[in-house]
Amino acid sequence: MSNTVDAVGARSLLFVPATRPDRIGKALASGADITIIDLEDAVAPDDKEAARAALAGVAHRAAVRINACGTPWFDGDLAACRDAKVPVVILPKAEQPVHVERVRDVVGDCAVI
Repeated sequence: MSNTVDAVGARSLLFVPATRPDRIGKALASGADITIIDLEDAVAPDDKEAARAALAGVAHRAAVRINACGTPWFDGDLAACRDAKVPVVILPKAEQPVHVERVRDVVGDCAVI
């Protein structure tokens, strides 16, 4: 995988929990078309803050699945994605366009899936 994330034509997606930074580098080097660093289901509530720290330095090469709008972790996830310059944010349970707009307002120039 290059230093960018390109979902067009992607055939393989590899999820890796953000709480396992030792696996993120391996996932990025695996040959999967897209590596997805998971801040949502793979991370226990007490580990959310530490998981966000794992984005630094690697997330610009991956997609990041964040916690849904309305959860207590949403704003912290957005800030971490902005700081890490995440190119693709996967937003689960988006029910309204305003949820996508909020991601783009905070994170900036990113794709929202």
